[in-house]
Amino acid sequence: LPLAALTLRSAALGPCAGPTRHPCRVGQPPTSCWRPLRGARPKPGGARARHTGEETNKVRRYHFPCMALCNVATIDSMNLEIAIRESEELIQWLDKNIDGIEIKSNDRSRIAAGCLDMALEHQKAIVLLTSHRLYGSAAALVRLVFESYVRGVWFFYSASGKELQEFKNDKLGKTFDELIKDIEKHEAFSEGILSDVKKLSWKVMNSFTHGGFYQVVRRNKETEISPNYSDEEIIDALESANSFAILTAIAIADMANNVTLANSIYERGMEFFKKNPSKAIKSAVGKGD
Repeated sequence: LPLAALTLRSAALGPCAGPTRHPCRVGQPPTSCWRPLRGARPKPGGARARHTGEETNKVRRYHFPCMALCNVATIDSMNLEIAIRESEELIQWLDKNIDGIEIKSNDRSRIAAGCLDMALEHQKAIVLLTSHRLYGSAAALVRLVFESYVRGVWFFYSASGKELQEFKNDKLGKTFDELIKDIEKHEAFSEGILSDVKKLSWKVMNSFTHGGFYQVVRRNKETEISPNYSDEEIIDALESANSFAILTAIAIADMANNVTLANSIYERGMEFFKKNPSKAIKSAVGKGD
């Protein structure tokens, strides 16, 4: 990979990127609610690690509630049109603050940043697809946001030099579970949040990504084959993607050793989560150490 000066650029999703959907489902029975991140509380770490895996240079730890923690009934106060608009505003805020950030130009940083930038792009795609009522495709990308985030964090904090070289040959000799296990050896991830998300959500996310039953059953109505996703399910997909987008942005700020930016993203994330109190369980909201 080239070793020239490296600046991260990310195209913003403009306010007119796509029409919002009027949340009208008259006569359509709701499907069972898909809550892939139920019980998860993603907490991005600030614990930095040397390339040998030894922790050093600790940065502030962050605690985030996953917006999908709320019960189905509590989402009634937030309709889909509002959720899309708030997601677009979050995208633009993150882009404004991340675009142009400088990080080290080496294989570790380039590979990790590529994964993290991909996670942000997938989140934007989920919002854009949702605004165009392409709900199945949006749901299929939720796993990819999670996967790209985990890979990016693993490459930056945990991968050995040998593993980086293997990846440059498009090889990765570890399972996804092993990547998470390596990440959670670091203090900031030691509560096992990523492994909890994997345990609770992986089968469902796979089903949506690969056209499994969870996806197919939501293409069925009583008398026709067409999308039949409940607003709650669609909002969950948005919230899950937004949660990991915020964690991803903090990881990028950490890569740049920009604690001020990381703290700013953290505060924006908490503002985003708390805008509608019904989105999160109060006890899940922690404060930075």
